[in-house]
Amino acid sequence: MRLERWGSTFLSYASQDGQSWVLVGSYSQALPGNVLVGAFLCSDSSEKLRGVEVTFTDWQTNLAGHAVPEYEEFIHFGEPVFSTGGSSYVGSLGAWRANSDGYVVALDYRGDLDYDVHVPEDGYYRFDLSIREGNEFRDASQFRLLAFAGDVFLGEVSTPALSSASTTVSFQLPWLPSGVHPITIKWLPVEAGASLQIDSIALVKAEFLDATAGALWVSEQIAGEFALAAPGAVASFVSPYNLYGNAKNLELVSVVRDADNVGFAPSRALRESFHVDLPLGVGVDAETFSISSHGGVLSESVSLQWALTNFADLESMHVSHVRPGDSLLLGWRDEAGEMPEHGVYLEIFKAESGQELPLTDGVQSYSDLTVAPVDATSRDAFLGEGIPSALDAITAERALLESGTPIAFTHPERETLPLASAPADPVHLLDGFGLRTGEVAAVRFETPGRYIMRSTWREADGEIYESILEVEALDVDLGPSVTAQVNYVRDWSPVNAPESAILKLDAGLSLTEHSSDTVRNFDLLLSSPAGARIIARLPGSGAVADSTQVHAIMDYSRLFGGYQKVIGEFADGSRIIEFTLAIGGAIPDDLRVHLTPLGAGTLFEDGTLEQWITADQLDELGRYRYRIIVPGDVRSNACHTYQLFHGNQAIGERI
Repeated sequence: MRLERWGSTFLSYASQDGQSWVLVGSYSQALPGNVLVGAFLCSDSSEKLRGVEVTFTDWQTNLAGHAVPEYEEFIHFGEPVFSTGGSSYVGSLGAWRANSDGYVVALDYRGDLDYDVHVPEDGYYRFDLSIREGNEFRDASQFRLLAFAGDVFLGEVSTPALSSASTTVSFQLPWLPSGVHPITIKWLPVEAGASLQIDSIALVKAEFLDATAGALWVSEQIAGEFALAAPGAVASFVSPYNLYGNAKNLELVSVVRDADNVGFAPSRALRESFHVDLPLGVGVDAETFSISSHGGVLSESVSLQWALTNFADLESMHVSHVRPGDSLLLGWRDEAGEMPEHGVYLEIFKAESGQELPLTDGVQSYSDLTVAPVDATSRDAFLGEGIPSALDAITAERALLESGTPIAFTHPERETLPLASAPADPVHLLDGFGLRTGEVAAVRFETPGRYIMRSTWREADGEIYESILEVEALDVDLGPSVTAQVNYVRDWSPVNAPESAILKLDAGLSLTEHSSDTVRNFDLLLSSPAGARIIARLPGSGAVADSTQVHAIMDYSRLFGGYQKVIGEFADGSRIIEFTLAIGGAIPDDLRVHLTPLGAGTLFEDGTLEQWITADQLDELGRYRYRIIVPGDVRSNACHTYQLFHGNQAIGERI
């Protein structure tokens, strides 16, 4: 847990790992400059008072972090720089009634409101909501609010609100440039019958009495919102280089290659991180890329050099996994930067292990036509017989080159044949080519699978040597987005996630892997209504191979007793009882709900013993009304079960 103080506003955070923090609440109250800090636990019950011993561990006070008491004396939130009535929303979910006095009140059990907020200048702001219980016949209600600035999750607040007086709810915004920014407020129901009223919204800028300390605070805040995992000079064996970094607001991030001012679009990794592929060139000096954010306030650069996969020193090569489409730069250099006099022959195989490769025959197979001119008659006769193998192909290439025929000895963007075209033999030669002094070859691994690369060369003493490198192009596919019911375990199996792929998760999401000899299978538990993300990274390079989104849905039916009511009675005493199913969140198109009566003689209105409800039958707020007939001699209140399915996968407990 973490508590921050901003003037008269307190922000509370929770974290599963002590690194990624989620805002879970805020509270505003005028207090003196000096307050006591501590922690306590309350049973929140006036009926059952039990003594429980509680121990708090790892208690710390951080006087050097962001928004902590050290800055209290010079951070000031003054008058709003932008304010308007709650009824000035530009988009909504659910039914709302706007009042001429400027407030808006909900007419449904939950809903969303979208606002356009005008930011006068770059900087840090606090977004304030003035709310109350909108039903004048209720004294107070508990409200749960989520806030988003675009796709940036600002946090979650749970607070009581009176009907007789307004309550201020605050969300700390990330750095924003001047202009108009969308902010969405999502109201999640906590109590039946509650009605959210928003009187007004306001934007308040963080101001600093001490300019020097304020500038330091701003720089620390920005550093917490944007940073590269590895800035500076980087030698990458793999092209493209997968740059990774932290970014709260992806729209602020700019990635540009300095040489030609070409931009590269970053992609979202986890909720507050990003990655982008940066291509590397053959035979070029190190290329510099500039990565900036926050309107150029913070800028980093990386200087990328495509490192040679050196078959003369494979111990220096630490990459064993690549992504399909990635490339390696192959070559041979000794400590003096030289190559064998007669060149090097490279072969690329499909095989499970280098031990399965055919042996090199130094007398018959290793041809070297670079030491003397080639007889044109012999060359033509050789080509006329056809080229039965990759080894013969490279022999022909050398012959054509020596005769002056304009065919390149190597191609700077040489591609391997796709593995799909190889026969099912245990070992298959995909490609073969030669390299002479100063030459390199960029090999692209188009399809997943295990590649074995072998270099063969003749030393000055006439002996033949070889070195072997194994690289696997990992086929990683986390599959389509996942839907999970908050706080309920569901089963999840990625389409393909090899054991060597490293899965990383957002806070608020956990995976528990099952033992399996076939596919990886997990228990997935989502605790955040804001959803979460999963990424798969390669071992070694850490490149992001794939990502997927976990969407949250919540079942509100049980909270409100199913919205049941008796709507009719037959002459024999049988009753018709209507229920309302209520589901909120990111409802997928293939959501299904299975309904089954439990009571003897209990049927659905159409006479069936089960019903399947599909997503297209739900209304805008995820509601569906259905009816159950209960026989007159059954003292049941139409008990039944229902279970949510994402496609064919159950995503919640049977209720």
